[in-house]
Amino acid sequence: MNILMIGFPDKPNIAGSGGIETHIYNLSKSLQKMGVNVKVVEFEDFKDISDLEKITIKRISRRQPIFALQALLAYLIRKKEFDIIHSHAPLTSILFSIMKQKVVYTSHCPFWTTRNVNLSPVLVNTIMVQEKLATRLAKACFALSKSMQKRMKKLNKNTIMIGQGVDTTFYKPKRHRKNGKLKLLFIGRLTPVKGLEYLVYAADILRCQHIDFKITIIGPKSASFVGKEDYYYKFVKNEIKRLDLEKYFVFTGEINNDTLKRRYLQNSDIFVFPSLGEAAPMAILEAMSCGLPIIVSNYKGVKDIIKDGKEGFIVEKKNPKMLAKKIIELWENKNLMKKMSKDARKKAEKFSWKKMAAKVFKVYQSVK
Repeated sequence: MNILMIGFPDKPNIAGSGGIETHIYNLSKSLQKMGVNVKVVEFEDFKDISDLEKITIKRISRRQPIFALQALLAYLIRKKEFDIIHSHAPLTSILFSIMKQKVVYTSHCPFWTTRNVNLSPVLVNTIMVQEKLATRLAKACFALSKSMQKRMKKLNKNTIMIGQGVDTTFYKPKRHRKNGKLKLLFIGRLTPVKGLEYLVYAADILRCQHIDFKITIIGPKSASFVGKEDYYYKFVKNEIKRLDLEKYFVFTGEINNDTLKRRYLQNSDIFVFPSLGEAAPMAILEAMSCGLPIIVSNYKGVKDIIKDGKEGFIVEKKNPKMLAKKIIELWENKNLMKKMSKDARKKAEKFSWKKMAAKVFKVYQSVK
């Protein structure tokens, strides 16, 4: 079986460190181990990826996204060698579905479950028009959470919930570090959807409570859904400066080295994710696999992964007081932190790329 895996033409499909890139890479690698011939599209102006194990790469020249799609279209017409196109972006899914290709579509869009994400309603609605059309036209669809599946299934009955996966042999806990400064960690794209300003306001409360802490922010500055401008990063930095919290925050930028990212996870105490809406963030599973208790906002889909009070705490969205309260509660109760750490690791072990790939392969067979 020959599969072409394709994502967004305006960012890496496999070379980056974001959740979608990691998803495509690990799914492709797991399918390859099952005997599926997978070819992943990547764009020439992104970093060299020739060393990625056993993943066949088709490089497409990209100066503008529209030209990348044109080049990809020409390539498909010329080759005609793929049984199925597995798209992770709505526009590519729509395009190839209209061309009567056999397309399966994985949605990574958080707007299926929430619209209150600090973005223009016009922009969100435009994205959702694309998402709905891609879902309706595809031969089959994959949802990353039960709440997404429920909504997508209204448009395409052949929608399967596959969730996310995590490599628990790589992301594993480190020997518990000595007590000292509280180390909080966030990993994700710096976009308005992530709600980082509420973590900033929670940090102000932590300082007033005389907590000795450091917050590390890992992720690219470019804003997904709103172009390449880093206006949201600048907004968050300005809020930090306005509140005189600069010494409490570290921004690393994007980290493409998984070993380095794992080191940050292993040397942190709590993973904090104040997002306003998500599909299924991989960073949470990676943190849980490293034994970090999680404090996450209450968006639809989070309860597929975390039970409040067991692997961590689920707090109200846009509520920095509650966020700070739960951070302090966990930090001051070392026995609770230790228990949540063990429960988080145990839950992460239930999510594997192998299980996800098996579900995907079953759908491929039904479509083919």
